[in-house]
Amino acid sequence: MRENKTWVFSGIGIAVPIALIGWLVSCQGGNINELKVRLGVTEEALHTFFDILEQENVPAEQWLVCLGKIAERHKQALKRLAALETEDPQARALASQARGAIEANDYGRAESLLDRAKQRELAGIRGAKKLRREAQTTVERRRISAAALEAEQAEVLLIQLRYRQAAERFAAAELIPASKPEQRLDYRERRADALYRQGNEQGDNAALRQSIRAYRDLLGEYPRDRVPLDWARVQTSSMSVNYRCKFIIDKSMIFYKYQTTISININFTPY
Repeated sequence: MRENKTWVFSGIGIAVPIALIGWLVSCQGGNINELKVRLGVTEEALHTFFDILEQENVPAEQWLVCLGKIAERHKQALKRLAALETEDPQARALASQARGAIEANDYGRAESLLDRAKQRELAGIRGAKKLRREAQTTVERRRISAAALEAEQAEVLLIQLRYRQAAERFAAAELIPASKPEQRLDYRERRADALYRQGNEQGDNAALRQSIRAYRDLLGEYPRDRVPLDWARVQTSSMSVNYRCKFIIDKSMIFYKYQTTISININFTPY
C-alpha cells in the first residue's frame, strides 16, 4: 500500500495497545523508514507485505503482528535457499533464481522456480531407481554366467573322474539368484550325482552319505502333487544311492565278520 489509508477500528481493535496502532498509522502516513529498519527488510519488501495484508483481508488490528511474521519468514527463506544444496546442477540454479525472486518480492515467480527445481529432483530420483534396477539386473545376469562357468569347470573335472572336486564346483548353485530356481535345482542335483559317483566308484562312504542328504533335501523342493515327474526322478536317484550305501555297509560288515573269523581260527591253539 503505497498511498495513505483511511483507518476504521472495530471494537476488537480497542484491545490492541493504542501506542502500537498509532505508531503503525504514523508509519503508513509516511514514516516507513523506521518500520523497515525494525523489520530488517527493504522498503520494496515492506510495500509488498502491506499489499499481502490487504489482499488477504487481514484485520487492521493484526497488521503489526503479521508484518513481523511475514518479514521473518521472508528473511528465513532467503537464508535457507542460500544454504540449500542439491545433487542436480539445474535444480541448484533454479533454487538460486528462486532466492533472487524472493529478494525481488516476486513470490509467484519464486513458487514456479521452486516447483521446477523440485521436479528436477523427482526426475533424478526416478532415474536413480531405474539405474538401480538395471544394476540389479546386470548383477543377476553376471551371477548366472559365473555359476554356468563354474558348472562347466565341474563337467571338465567329471571327465577326469575327479568327482569330489566336481561336486564342490557344482556348489556354485549358491550363486544363482532366487529368480532362477530351476537352474539352482539343476546344479544341486548334479552335485548330488557327483557325490554319488565319488562314493560308488571310489569307495568313499562319506561321499555317499553326503549324496543321500543332498537327494533328501532335493526331494523337498519337488512336491509330488505339483511336479510328479521331477519328484519321481529324484526319488529314484535317492533310492539308488541308499541301496548302494546299504550294500557297501553290508559288504563291509560281511568282510569284517569274515576277517574276524579268520583271525580267531589263526589264533586258536587246540590242546
